[in-house]
Amino acid sequence: MTAAVWGKNELLQTLNEPDAYVALTFEIPGVPKPYAAAKKGRTGWYDPRAEVKENARWYLKAQYSDEPIRRAVKVGFTFEMPIPKSWPKWKKKEARSGELLHETKPDIDNLIKLYMDCLKKIVIRDDNQVWKLSPAPVKKYSDNPKTIIWVQEA
Repeated sequence: MTAAVWGKNELLQTLNEPDAYVALTFEIPGVPKPYAAAKKGRTGWYDPRAEVKENARWYLKAQYSDEPIRRAVKVGFTFEMPIPKSWPKWKKKEARSGELLHETKPDIDNLIKLYMDCLKKIVIRDDNQVWKLSPAPVKKYSDNPKTIIWVQEA
């Protein structure tokens, strides 16, 4: 997580380019979690990922203090997934170097869906503003699991 909270306008003033488009970078520590549909319990419907969303929103608010962006945006995601402890050393080494691709669950589209929901009303007004996923979303192995999100005005 970044040490300072930067609003978009403060960052642009610091760069001395009031009309520039800046890619904002957000880091959410912890194992990336996929979207899960609402479930019905004994007392009614509930969101099984409510705590995960609340945690992610807290990190986003801590890193972005400005008004939500109202223009079209490009969004990029990197999901750094944990390396299984049960793997042999040679396989862990391949995973760390990027030779071994993360091609197991969770599905990348469900990961994107959860974190896109978290961006709403904090960084962007609504997820219908996203006109492009760029850079392309990536899942990879890491010793330090986290989600990295880039948001750039179009």
